[in-house]
Parts: sequence; structure tokens; C-alpha cells
Amino acid sequence: YLKYDWVPTDGYNAHRMKEELQKSGRTFTYCTSVFSDIRDAEVFRQDTSSWRDNPDSHPNWENITIRMETLERWRDHVCAGHFYDLDMLCVGRSQEDPENKGLSEAEKVFAYTMRAFFCSPVQISSPLDTLTEFELDLFSNDEIIAVNQDALVDYPRRLSDFPDGVRVYERSMENGD
Repeated sequence: YLKYDWVPTDGYNAHRMKEELQKSGRTFTYCTSVFSDIRDAEVFRQDTSSWRDNPDSHPNWENITIRMETLERWRDHVCAGHFYDLDMLCVGRSQEDPENKGLSEAEKVFAYTMRAFFCSPVQISSPLDTLTEFELDLFSNDEIIAVNQDALVDYPRRLSDFPDGVRVYERSMENGD
């Protein structure tokens, strides 16, 4: 796994790195990060496993909502094996949040579910041995994992907006749900 992190993230260098990785003769997962340029979307789709177009994650609600603003522009470029990356899941204890008080339980559920629903790779940024029972149950929820891993990889479509900021999305599943 290589998370290739530079700014600005461009298609030319993303492609060059893929060529170098292929020379190894090994199977690899390759993510470009951060602020991938939408103008290079097809390069990212062809050459990388995932890409980011959002700031680093932090355990606060404002940071989660910033991610919501980047989701829709990548809709037409996500497909099986090539995903839009919402970055590390800042749930649990970390250097930035040693007391694990940055997010409420409801915000943790939202942050994790958002990644699952939008087909994002799920990467946990806290030590596994410090997870609370709630966090462990959340991360091992079979239904949320099944949504994230669904083979159809149908990227959600926004159906409507409400004046209070609520958005409604829809996503089809391989089994017809």
C-alpha cells in the first residue's frame, strides 16, 4: 500500500508513480493524496486505487462536514477498484485527541457510515487496543461493512436538499436493495 502525498496532486506524477510501482512486479494498492485535481479524474481512475480531494481528518464535526462538500464532483469517476477516499477515520484515541472527546457517539456513527455509504476506503487512525466497546461494535458492524464492500459500487446520488441543510442520497446495492 502506498499513500502518495503531495500538493498539488496531479495526474502526470500519479501516472509516473504507478509505472514505478509496476516495475516492482508486486500487487499494490495505491492512493494519491491530497487535493487531487478533478481535471485529472480519469488518470486517477485508471492509475490509482483511490484518491483524495479533502483536507486531513481531524476529530471534529466541522472537519467531517468539509468532506461532505467534496463528494459529488467525483461521482462519475468511482468504480470497482477505484474509489474516492474520505481519509482516515478519526474515531477513538489519537495523538490529536488523547481523551477521545473530539466526536460524540452520533458523530462517530455518521463519520463511519458516510465512508461506508460513499464507497470510501475505511482506514482507522487510532490504536485498536484503545477502542471503546462502542467503537469496536461500530467498526465491526456487518451491515455497514456490507454497504461499503457491495460489489455494485454504486456511488450515491443526491435526491434532494432541505432548508435546514439535510441532504437525501440514494445508492443501489447489488442484491437490488
